[in-house]
Amino acid sequence: MGYSGTPRLLDGGGLAVPAFAFINTKGGWDVEAVGVAPDIEVFDDPTKIQAGSEPILEAAVKHLMEELRENPTRTRPAPPTGPKRDK
Repeated sequence: MGYSGTPRLLDGGGLAVPAFAFINTKGGWDVEAVGVAPDIEVFDDPTKIQAGSEPILEAAVKHLMEELRENPTRTRPAPPTGPKRDK
C-alpha cells in the first residue's frame, strides 16, 4: 500500500492514509520496499571500495564492453547536402 497527499494537522502533525497499492507482473499484490531485480548482481565489497575500486562501475563497464564487441557500432554515411539558397 502507498499513500499520497499527507495533510498537515493543526498541531503540526500529519496524517497518512493508505490510498493505493500495486500488482506485480504476475498479477498478484506486491509489497513495498521491493525494487527491481538487478540485471547483473554485483557484491559491493567494502574492502575493494576502501582500496579505491568501484565494483559496480567496473561490472557495468565490463558488461558494456562485451555488448560493444558483440554488437559493434555501425557508421552511416552523412546525408546529402541540400541545394544552396541565394540570400
